[in-house]
Amino acid sequence: AIPNTLIFTHTVNLLTHKFEFANVHPDFLTDRQYEWLALQRNVKKIIQLHGDASVRFLTDEDCKTSIRNVVNASLGEELVGYFKAEQAGMLKADLCRGTALYETGGIYLDVDLGVRMNLFGVLNNSTEFATVKVHNHSKYRDGFFQALTSVVPRHPVIFLDIELFAEYYRGAFPEYRNGGDTPIGVMLLKQAYRDVNASQFEYLERTTELWTELLYELGMERNLLRGVAPPTWGTARSCR
Repeated sequence: AIPNTLIFTHTVNLLTHKFEFANVHPDFLTDRQYEWLALQRNVKKIIQLHGDASVRFLTDEDCKTSIRNVVNASLGEELVGYFKAEQAGMLKADLCRGTALYETGGIYLDVDLGVRMNLFGVLNNSTEFATVKVHNHSKYRDGFFQALTSVVPRHPVIFLDIELFAEYYRGAFPEYRNGGDTPIGVMLLKQAYRDVNASQFEYLERTTELWTELLYELGMERNLLRGVAPPTWGTARSCR
Protein backbone atom coordinates (compact mmCIF):
# COMPACT_ATOMS: atom_id res chain seq x y z
CA ALA A 1 0.00 0.00 0.00
CA ILE A 2 2.84 2.40 0.77
CA PRO A 3 4.36 3.97 -2.35
CA ASN A 4 7.89 2.91 -3.29
CA THR A 5 9.28 6.35 -2.51
CA LEU A 6 12.08 7.51 -0.20
CA ILE A 7 11.84 10.99 1.31
CA PHE A 8 14.71 13.01 2.81
CA THR A 9 15.08 16.62 3.86
CA HIS A 10 18.15 18.75 4.58
CA THR A 11 19.45 22.29 4.15
CA VAL A 12 21.13 21.28 0.89
CA ASN A 13 20.32 18.45 -1.50
CA LEU A 14 22.90 15.86 -0.47
CA LEU A 15 22.33 13.93 -3.69
CA THR A 16 23.43 16.71 -6.01
CA HIS A 17 25.44 19.14 -3.88
CA LYS A 18 29.15 19.20 -4.66
CA PHE A 19 31.14 20.12 -1.56
CA GLU A 20 34.34 21.97 -2.34
CA PHE A 21 36.10 19.95 0.36
CA ALA A 22 34.92 16.55 -0.93
CA ASN A 23 38.43 15.50 -1.99
CA VAL A 24 40.25 16.87 1.05
CA HIS A 25 41.95 14.25 3.23
CA PRO A 26 39.78 13.54 6.32
CA ASP A 27 42.60 14.63 8.64
CA PHE A 28 42.25 18.17 7.33
CA LEU A 29 38.45 18.43 7.52
CA THR A 30 36.58 20.25 10.25
CA ASP A 31 34.08 18.20 12.25
CA ARG A 32 31.26 19.94 10.42
CA GLN A 33 32.72 19.18 6.99
CA TYR A 34 33.30 15.54 7.89
CA GLU A 35 29.72 15.29 9.14
CA TRP A 36 28.22 16.65 5.92
CA LEU A 37 30.24 14.26 3.76
CA ALA A 38 29.26 11.36 6.03
CA LEU A 39 25.57 12.30 5.70
CA GLN A 40 25.93 12.46 1.93
CA ARG A 41 27.50 8.99 1.81
CA ASN A 42 24.80 7.65 4.14
CA VAL A 43 21.91 8.90 2.02
CA LYS A 44 23.41 7.43 -1.14
CA LYS A 45 23.89 4.09 0.64
CA ILE A 46 20.24 4.08 1.74
CA ILE A 47 19.12 4.70 -1.84
CA GLN A 48 21.32 1.86 -3.12
CA LEU A 49 19.66 -0.51 -0.65
CA HIS A 50 16.24 0.37 -2.06
CA GLY A 51 16.84 -0.43 -5.71
CA ASP A 52 14.09 1.01 -7.87
CA ALA A 53 12.54 3.33 -5.28
CA SER A 54 11.90 6.88 -6.40
CA VAL A 55 13.53 9.58 -4.27
CA ARG A 56 12.29 12.96 -3.04
CA PHE A 57 14.94 15.16 -1.47
CA LEU A 58 13.53 18.39 -0.07
CA THR A 59 15.61 21.47 0.68
CA ASP A 60 14.13 24.40 2.61
CA GLU A 61 12.69 25.89 -0.58
CA ASP A 62 11.13 22.55 -1.53
CA CYS A 63 9.65 22.30 1.96
CA LYS A 64 7.90 25.64 1.60
CA THR A 65 6.40 24.50 -1.70
CA SER A 66 5.26 21.25 -0.11
CA ILE A 67 3.59 23.10 2.78
CA ARG A 68 1.68 25.32 0.36
CA ASN A 69 0.60 22.29 -1.70
CA VAL A 70 -0.93 20.44 1.24
CA VAL A 71 -3.04 22.95 3.15
CA ASN A 72 -5.30 25.85 2.18
CA ALA A 73 -3.72 29.17 1.22
CA SER A 74 -4.25 30.87 4.56
CA LEU A 75 -2.84 28.04 6.69
CA GLY A 76 -0.12 27.44 4.12
CA GLU A 77 1.26 30.95 4.40
CA GLU A 78 0.96 30.78 8.17
CA LEU A 79 2.96 27.53 8.32
CA VAL A 80 5.53 28.81 5.83
CA GLY A 81 6.03 31.81 8.10
CA TYR A 82 6.61 29.54 11.08
CA PHE A 83 8.95 27.38 8.99
CA LYS A 84 11.05 30.35 7.86
CA ALA A 85 11.30 31.73 11.40
CA GLU A 86 12.17 28.38 13.00
CA GLN A 87 15.83 28.12 13.99
CA ALA A 88 15.84 24.47 15.10
CA GLY A 89 16.60 22.21 12.15
CA MET A 90 14.82 19.24 13.70
CA LEU A 91 11.55 21.18 13.94
CA LYS A 92 11.84 22.36 10.35
CA ALA A 93 12.33 18.72 9.38
CA ASP A 94 9.29 17.69 11.46
CA LEU A 95 7.00 20.06 9.59
CA CYS A 96 8.50 19.30 6.18
CA ARG A 97 8.37 15.54 6.59
CA GLY A 98 4.69 15.80 7.44
CA THR A 99 3.66 17.72 4.35
CA ALA A 100 5.93 15.67 2.05
CA LEU A 101 4.53 12.40 3.38
CA TYR A 102 0.98 13.68 3.10
CA GLU A 103 1.57 14.67 -0.53
CA THR A 104 3.05 11.49 -1.95
CA GLY A 105 3.37 8.91 0.82
CA GLY A 106 6.46 6.73 1.06
CA ILE A 107 9.16 6.22 3.68
CA TYR A 108 10.72 9.26 5.35
CA LEU A 109 14.21 8.81 6.81
CA ASP A 110 16.40 11.25 8.70
CA VAL A 111 19.64 11.66 6.74
CA ASP A 112 21.69 10.40 9.71
CA LEU A 113 19.70 7.20 10.19
CA GLY A 114 21.68 4.05 9.44
CA VAL A 115 19.76 1.51 7.35
CA ARG A 116 20.66 -2.17 7.02
CA MET A 117 18.05 -3.50 4.60
CA ASN A 118 15.35 -2.62 2.08
CA LEU A 119 12.56 -1.37 4.35
CA PHE A 120 9.85 -1.94 1.76
CA GLY A 121 10.62 -5.64 2.10
CA VAL A 122 9.92 -5.46 5.84
CA LEU A 123 6.60 -3.59 5.82
CA ASN A 124 3.41 -5.61 5.50
CA ASN A 125 1.48 -5.12 2.27
CA SER A 126 -1.57 -3.94 4.21
CA THR A 127 0.33 -1.30 6.20
CA GLU A 128 -0.70 2.31 5.64
CA PHE A 129 1.11 3.94 8.58
CA ALA A 130 4.30 2.86 10.32
CA THR A 131 6.65 4.55 12.72
CA VAL A 132 8.73 3.75 15.81
CA LYS A 133 7.85 3.87 19.50
CA VAL A 134 10.53 5.62 21.58
CA HIS A 135 12.60 3.22 23.68
CA ASN A 136 11.57 2.45 27.25
CA HIS A 137 14.56 4.19 28.84
CA SER A 138 13.55 7.56 27.39
CA LYS A 139 11.78 10.21 29.43
CA TYR A 140 9.64 10.72 26.32
CA ARG A 141 8.76 7.05 25.93
CA ASP A 142 5.15 7.93 25.17
CA GLY A 143 6.29 9.52 21.92
CA PHE A 144 7.01 8.33 18.39
CA PHE A 145 10.60 8.31 17.10
CA GLN A 146 9.54 9.79 13.77
CA ALA A 147 13.00 9.72 12.16
CA LEU A 148 11.53 6.73 10.35
CA THR A 149 7.94 7.25 9.26
CA SER A 150 6.15 5.40 6.48
CA VAL A 151 2.69 6.20 5.22
CA VAL A 152 0.26 6.21 2.31
CA PRO A 153 -0.63 9.58 0.77
CA ARG A 154 -3.20 11.75 2.56
CA HIS A 155 -3.20 9.72 5.74
CA PRO A 156 -5.36 11.31 8.50
CA VAL A 157 -2.69 10.96 11.20
CA ILE A 158 -0.22 12.94 9.13
CA PHE A 159 -2.69 15.69 8.31
CA LEU A 160 -3.61 16.09 11.98
CA ASP A 161 0.10 16.17 12.83
CA ILE A 162 0.48 19.15 10.46
CA GLU A 163 -2.49 20.91 12.08
CA LEU A 164 -1.09 20.26 15.56
CA PHE A 165 2.15 21.96 14.53
CA ALA A 166 0.16 25.04 13.59
CA GLU A 167 -1.52 24.95 17.00
CA TYR A 168 1.85 24.55 18.69
CA TYR A 169 3.23 27.65 16.98
CA ARG A 170 0.11 29.57 17.98
CA GLY A 171 0.87 28.83 21.63
CA ALA A 172 -0.79 25.49 22.37
CA PHE A 173 0.86 22.63 24.27
CA PRO A 174 2.56 24.65 27.00
CA GLU A 175 3.63 21.36 28.59
CA TYR A 176 6.13 20.92 25.73
CA ARG A 177 7.73 24.34 26.21
CA ASN A 178 10.50 23.67 28.70
CA GLY A 179 13.43 25.57 27.34
CA GLY A 180 13.59 23.72 24.04
CA ASP A 181 14.42 20.33 25.53
CA THR A 182 11.26 18.49 24.53
CA PRO A 183 11.31 16.79 21.09
CA ILE A 184 8.11 18.42 19.87
CA GLY A 185 7.77 16.29 16.75
CA VAL A 186 8.04 13.10 18.78
CA MET A 187 5.14 14.14 20.99
CA LEU A 188 2.89 15.73 18.37
CA LEU A 189 2.96 12.73 16.03
CA LYS A 190 1.92 10.50 18.93
CA GLN A 191 -0.81 13.01 19.86
CA ALA A 192 -2.10 12.95 16.28
CA TYR A 193 -2.14 9.15 16.29
CA ARG A 194 -3.96 9.08 19.64
CA ASP A 195 -6.60 11.55 18.48
CA VAL A 196 -7.30 9.76 15.19
CA ASN A 197 -7.28 6.41 16.98
CA ALA A 198 -10.09 7.63 19.23
CA SER A 199 -12.45 7.85 16.26
CA GLN A 200 -10.92 5.38 13.77
CA PHE A 201 -9.62 2.60 16.02
CA GLU A 202 -10.48 -0.34 13.78
CA TYR A 203 -8.95 1.31 10.73
CA LEU A 204 -5.68 2.10 12.50
CA GLU A 205 -5.52 -1.33 14.18
CA ARG A 206 -5.80 -2.98 10.79
CA THR A 207 -3.37 -0.77 8.87
CA THR A 208 -0.69 0.36 11.35
CA GLU A 209 2.73 -1.03 12.24
CA LEU A 210 4.45 0.36 15.32
CA TRP A 211 8.08 -0.68 15.58
CA THR A 212 10.17 -0.28 18.73
CA GLU A 213 13.37 1.66 19.28
CA LEU A 214 15.88 -0.15 21.49
CA LEU A 215 18.72 1.38 23.45
CA TYR A 216 21.88 -0.60 22.74
CA GLU A 217 23.02 -2.85 25.57
CA LEU A 218 25.95 -5.26 25.75
CA GLY A 219 24.96 -8.68 24.49
CA MET A 220 22.50 -7.53 21.85
CA GLU A 221 24.98 -8.26 19.07
CA ARG A 222 24.79 -11.97 20.00
CA ASN A 223 21.07 -12.26 19.37
CA LEU A 224 19.01 -9.30 18.21
CA LEU A 225 21.85 -7.65 16.28
CA ARG A 226 23.67 -10.65 14.86
CA GLY A 227 26.24 -9.58 12.32
CA VAL A 228 26.18 -5.94 13.43
CA ALA A 229 29.13 -4.65 15.40
CA PRO A 230 28.31 -2.84 18.66
CA PRO A 231 28.80 0.93 18.72
CA THR A 232 32.37 2.04 19.33
CA TRP A 233 31.86 5.76 19.84
CA GLY A 234 29.28 8.18 21.16
CA THR A 235 27.23 8.01 24.31
CA ALA A 236 23.94 9.62 23.27
CA ARG A 237 20.91 7.52 22.35
CA SER A 238 21.15 8.81 18.80
CA CYS A 239 24.62 7.26 18.47
CA ARG A 240 23.33 3.79 19.37
